[in-house]
Amino acid sequence: SFWLTLLVAFATTALIYAYLEWESADFEETHSHFEHILHSFWLSLGSFTSAAGFAPSSKPGKVFVLTWTFCLLLVVSAYTANLAQLLIIKRTEVAIVSNIGEAVSKRLPICVQ
Repeated sequence: SFWLTLLVAFATTALIYAYLEWESADFEETHSHFEHILHSFWLSLGSFTSAAGFAPSSKPGKVFVLTWTFCLLLVVSAYTANLAQLLIIKRTEVAIVSNIGEAVSKRLPICVQ
């Protein structure tokens, strides 16, 4: 499923970001390793909705965040395009008849405006 894949991507992103920024100044010595990973998971989820954002201090972290942000851009764009495609009304064929008897004999729906 799409949503399960996205959740796995968030978790993977959190683990990679936590690894790359382990020695970062963002996390104090008082935080445990688990809190560090949970915070990274929050940042990865928040980056999807722009509620939170990464602040990498290492060069590998900056490259990773740039890559992750670009991937999110692609996912959101594809998802939006797919929703827009579903909302487009498909054109139906219109039958041309000369009188009501012909429409009844062809079993066509009749609408009055």
